[in-house]
Amino acid sequence: MIGLLLFVLAATAARAGSPPGIAVRLLPPPIPASSGKTYYVSTTGDDSNRGTFEEPWLTVQHALDTLDFGDIALVRDGTYSENLRATRQGTGVKPITIANYPGERPVLRPEGGPENSYPIAIDSASYHRFQGFVIEGAVGPSSANVYLSRGSHHIEISGNEIRNSSDQGVFGDRTTHDLQIIGNAIHDNGPSPIHQSHGIYLEGVDQLVANNVVYDNHFGYGIHVYPIADRVLIVQNTVVGNGNVENSSGGIILGGGSETTVNNTKIVNNIVAFNATMGIRSFFPKWVLQPEGNEAYSNVGFGNPRDDFSTYDGGGIDYSNGNIVSDPSFLDVEANDFRLRPESPAVDRAMNSWSPDTDFDGVVRPRGPMPDSGAFESH
Repeated sequence: MIGLLLFVLAATAARAGSPPGIAVRLLPPPIPASSGKTYYVSTTGDDSNRGTFEEPWLTVQHALDTLDFGDIALVRDGTYSENLRATRQGTGVKPITIANYPGERPVLRPEGGPENSYPIAIDSASYHRFQGFVIEGAVGPSSANVYLSRGSHHIEISGNEIRNSSDQGVFGDRTTHDLQIIGNAIHDNGPSPIHQSHGIYLEGVDQLVANNVVYDNHFGYGIHVYPIADRVLIVQNTVVGNGNVENSSGGIILGGGSETTVNNTKIVNNIVAFNATMGIRSFFPKWVLQPEGNEAYSNVGFGNPRDDFSTYDGGGIDYSNGNIVSDPSFLDVEANDFRLRPESPAVDRAMNSWSPDTDFDGVVRPRGPMPDSGAFESH
């Protein structure tokens, strides 16, 4: 409820023309840090162990099945091939955290078996944080590296590299709410043989997508919000090189159908560049239910050949507030280094009220008079 209140206040301030440089961050509050017991997982461990540093557990699934309110599992380096399933409940003051051991980068892959196998399936869970992993290799035509469903809520997916899925990178179904997808590198996901494969695909309500670098998902959109989502914030992301001409996919899309549609979604302070077709677009033909409250402002678009800021037929996104078309001047596009050169037009042009306090790298915002657009604050 607090997150929803802040969202409404932010939307009201934006419509009222509040100065973009105000210091208050009008974003949903973060999931708090876990402060319970800390346990450890290692490829040299045993699930009959105590889970201590000296006697770690062997599997991440055992941690998911064992952690109590507020507990933490730190996962050591190595590859964990498990079809992970999170079903437990944390609380708003005692969330459950599954994270990398500091300085290490464990890899989560599916074990296989079912037609659709997920490295992480989050099923009816709440108040969890998954942080600091390489998450890869989902298998199947309707799979995802991170699959959120069955009413899961208040889940943070942060600081991960999410890559090489057979279908979606991250998928949240229409029963989910209060997901926070923050500071991930999401790339090279797809293709499914039966539909588009997106970097992030969300259908639920009260979601936050912030500080992500979403690139080279060549068989769908970088960020796809469809068909019943409401109150989604897409802020400070860098979305580059996604989509293909054959299925008309590109950077970021909002859309709907004859009976459901995306409403009250804000796309703010992003960079969308060099995607295969459109940068930011809507898909709300006149024959579908028309949306309300979708706005895109203070974004930088460039090099999207079918329009940087696009609407389809019935409109559906208000672009009237401060988007620009200009080369963002990345350091090295070929090397996927999307940090900004000092002369970038994205420097010092983001709206402070919609900016997280830190960027993809943990750099404090703003370093100049205003935050920079996209996932990176220039140094």
